[in-house]
Amino acid sequence: MIEFNLEAWQTRRIIASMPLSTAPTLPGREIIETIDIVGAQCVYGVNALADLAGGLREFVGGRSQGLQKKIAEARAKVCQELREAAHQLGGNAVIAVTIDHAEIGDKGGFMLMVTGTGTAVLTR
Repeated sequence: MIEFNLEAWQTRRIIASMPLSTAPTLPGREIIETIDIVGAQCVYGVNALADLAGGLREFVGGRSQGLQKKIAEARAKVCQELREAAHQLGGNAVIAVTIDHAEIGDKGGFMLMVTGTGTAVLTR
């Protein structure tokens, strides 16, 4: 039987609802402490079939649904990790968030890298 851990569940809910903002402030909230810079990275290998399909779409035009899905997954993971890092430092929000995307590799295959940084803050 699986035991339910109320404390872990509450912590996950708090982290999931933590606001992230690209702005230096949060409307309706007062920043009472700036804690530290937080960062997160996510690197995904893109398989050869997705590479080939993406390359063909680049050549003839159109959107690569597979690559778009990978970018969205990586971005969501980076945002989650920013929230977790802020929570571990005692913050309840992350401001001044930037998210960057890069491709690592060459014609033989590549990896998709998504990075995020922000400032963990305590608000009320």
